[in-house]
Amino acid sequence: SKFKGKVGVAAVVGVIALVVVMYLLIVLPLDKSAGAGAKEQVVQGAKVVPTRVRYHAYDLLAVARRAAADSSFATAIQAEAKRQSCFNAITAYDNKLKAQRRKADFLGVVDEQGKIIARDLNIQDMHGEKLPYGAVTHALAGRATGDIWVMKNRLLRAAVAPIHVNGAVKGAVVIGYDLTDAEAEAEHKQFGVQIVYFSGGAVRASSFPKAGAEVKAVNAQLLTAQGAAAKAVAAAKVGDVFTVELNGAEYLGVAGPLPAPVTLFSGQGD
Repeated sequence: SKFKGKVGVAAVVGVIALVVVMYLLIVLPLDKSAGAGAKEQVVQGAKVVPTRVRYHAYDLLAVARRAAADSSFATAIQAEAKRQSCFNAITAYDNKLKAQRRKADFLGVVDEQGKIIARDLNIQDMHGEKLPYGAVTHALAGRATGDIWVMKNRLLRAAVAPIHVNGAVKGAVVIGYDLTDAEAEAEHKQFGVQIVYFSGGAVRASSFPKAGAEVKAVNAQLLTAQGAAAKAVAAAKVGDVFTVELNGAEYLGVAGPLPAPVTLFSGQGD
């Protein structure tokens, strides 16, 4: 489960959503004595990190499906005072998650058009906003979907599951957890790789020190139009291993997309 040797690894990961492209870059300080093993290590890192991302997606998908199956949401979405009822259901369910130590960073309910009826914390916030993500579209078609997206400049692991009323989809529960520098650092410790998540030509989360020289170098050298990471984005696939200098040190690197969104058919009573 760990890839530790004479070289460290850095990774930048990305996921394709409807309006945002998220990608991953793996880099590792190059130890000349490591030889061919260094290249194998960075390639392996580019495999295990997306596998972990996919595992988290399935786990979060299960959380979203359990939430959407809670009768309080079906009741709330049919209520005359729909907005207040959904907010109350969200608050109550978020408290359940908190008791399980899984409190969400975002929990909301959308209507049949994908517009926010209510979200956690503030009943006024985002009301009526349409969420422009493929996962929402899939859920409203009856397919619970997990993905990674940027919302309000926050990188979220998100999942959306349909709310069924008498066999028909009447809305969906949206749940999300921040994908932060701290999580990237935890992945770095587990896999022996540095992780950088990026989209739109900018680093969103990284296991490098926040605002450190390495992150600035990634932005300047790898995410520009001619950078290796940008080329992987354009090709929409994992690229070849490359070398790059970051903050005075030579690294091996590889970049590519995160796994496709995870989708499961969600029938009434699942």
